[in-house]
Amino acid sequence: MTYRPEDQQRLHDALAGSRRDRFDPGFADRAVARWRAERAFTGGAAETVAFSVAVNRLFLRLAPPVAAAVLVLAVHNVGNRREGQTIVQALIGASTASETTMLTYASAAPGSLDAIYGLGTITVSHQE
Repeated sequence: MTYRPEDQQRLHDALAGSRRDRFDPGFADRAVARWRAERAFTGGAAETVAFSVAVNRLFLRLAPPVAAAVLVLAVHNVGNRREGQTIVQALIGASTASETTMLTYASAAPGSLDAIYGLGTITVSHQE
């Protein structure tokens, strides 16, 4: 099926009327009027802030709860420390000398990448 040039022109004109890439007349005037009204309502104050100011505000909002959470976790760790564990070890969650973990890599040849990166079989024994 072929179209004649006048059919293509009529189709183009029909589709051009329904295009949505154009704004209605007076759009720019309405947008500027709305923008001016909003500026007058806010007293002309800028709504945007510098990045450093935003980071400082966020830090000041988050610092107290984060510090409280750190303090609660530290008190919990110290209160539940194991026998022979120092306060510093309890604070950072380190194990005591009696709980040393012995790693053996049965399936990895010494010096291989599996042995170096610990990809072999891991056996944990607790000495008391």
